[in-house]
Amino acid sequence: MAVDAHAVADAEATRALALAVLAVLADDSAVFLDGGPVGEALAGMLSAGRGIRIVTASVPVALAAAGAEEPCEIHVLGGAVGADGIATGAWARELVATLNLDVAVIEPSGIAASGRLLAGDPDRAAVVESVAAVARRVVLVGGPRGLTATGLAGSIPLAAVDQAVLHPASAPPDLLRRLAEEGVAAVVIEGGMVARAVGDRSRSVAMDGEATVEGVTDARAVGDRSRGAAAGEGATADVSPVVGGAARGRVSEGGTDARADRASPVSDAAEAVDDARHAEGVPA
Repeated sequence: MAVDAHAVADAEATRALALAVLAVLADDSAVFLDGGPVGEALAGMLSAGRGIRIVTASVPVALAAAGAEEPCEIHVLGGAVGADGIATGAWARELVATLNLDVAVIEPSGIAASGRLLAGDPDRAAVVESVAAVARRVVLVGGPRGLTATGLAGSIPLAAVDQAVLHPASAPPDLLRRLAEEGVAAVVIEGGMVARAVGDRSRSVAMDGEATVEGVTDARAVGDRSRGAAAGEGATADVSPVVGGAARGRVSEGGTDARADRASPVSDAAEAVDDARHAEGVPA
């Protein structure tokens, strides 16, 4: 049977994105996982040992979490379940309003010209808005299919996003500029590596030999036991314990970080990789 190369590449890219998000989830935290390929992949990676509690409106995400070797605590929102397996409606929104979430991982179909994240219908958009309202941090995920799909309804604006984990297909220069302008810490994951970073500890570098995007840094390794040139040949950088829990102030090249009260996966993941390099005796 012929192997679909595109499907394999998408699956690998999706797993790399899930690993990057996994690396910034604190142990014992309450995490909302949106419906989508990355959410499903991430759900299957979370085990009871981390103490993470999953909240989701997606039946496929809940099933993926339950299929883990040692499933973590899973809570499924009630409501009317659509063809995509995602619950929406008043029941879901009312339950969300009672929750205390540390992180919300949102996987939109696209981003509108207005800057709002798009959802397939108004009901799903309303659930995303409710979740973002009670979450301490909102993480935007953009997969290998890009963020160009049309959505009927807009939910939260980019200004409500704290962090972004993106595949190159979901990271055009104009979006990276907008994220930098909003102060959103973002990483672009390619081949299991952080190919670009926007936000904390950022500086301007050339991209694609021509365009220059303000606030973009060089490649760094990220993810659960990711390998490659950024970590040194033969070296393994295990940054899965990296968490974004404790808030801390930072002073960047432009002065005090505007988001010093929020954790940054860009700097924390990079620091963990540096620590792993030193432990392995690999030069930075």
